[in-house]
Amino acid sequence: MQKLVFIVFAFLILFAACKGSEKLGKKTAKLNIELLYKVWDVDSIIVGGGGKAASGADMGNPQYEFTKEGQRIKSFKSPPHSEAVSFFVRNDSIHYSSEKALPSSAITALTDSTLVLKNEKAVWKLYIKK
Repeated sequence: MQKLVFIVFAFLILFAACKGSEKLGKKTAKLNIELLYKVWDVDSIIVGGGGKAASGADMGNPQYEFTKEGQRIKSFKSPPHSEAVSFFVRNDSIHYSSEKALPSSAITALTDSTLVLKNEKAVWKLYIKK
């Protein structure tokens, strides 16, 4: 009887250990990246550690569009023009892969109406107009 109890106990420990390591091996995404793929208006950009903020209106109302095809299109309403760079998302950060050297930015907030990007140079606060 003791052998049977020991075997069942050992099996339960082994089963629990396997389930625990299975959970550790899976990385759950913190953000729903599908929410990124749309046109975002700039609320403000805070540059440097000094907290100097510029509103979207102060900068000519720029917009950032992120496409599923990996293009970030920055455009201005006045004067009208745009520029595109390639990007990819990894570890909840946006990394740029273009000739123009742009620093990677961590996605610190992403909802259906808010996007906040942060790197060592600035914090971008973007939103969707309702």
